[in-house]
Amino acid sequence: MIHIKKRAMKKWIPKDTPYCYEIINIITSYDENEPPKIKIKPCKWYKYIGRNTLSAVYNDETYTETVKVFRCEYLKYTDMEQSSLLWDMCKECGEHHGDDKWLKSFKKRR
Repeated sequence: MIHIKKRAMKKWIPKDTPYCYEIINIITSYDENEPPKIKIKPCKWYKYIGRNTLSAVYNDETYTETVKVFRCEYLKYTDMEQSSLLWDMCKECGEHHGDDKWLKSFKKRR
């Protein structure tokens, strides 16, 4: 990958949203039982890497779980265990959150 300064990388991060994508279009169906389809444009730095198998032993039994692995090239961070919110396409970088209208509306609903 070409090394770019963080200042130049910021322009590709979606603005005014807490997510690693911008909503391009919402298509509603004529069928009431079918949910709307949302077309998104993901952040340029958000990458799906693959899968990782986690295992743990509890009471002499081994438990395994397969999780998706994501990477934020902006932060140079790979989430191998779903310990961040990258798996849900939530920003970990904190860039371009906007005026936090989404946060204010969320707090009102609680």
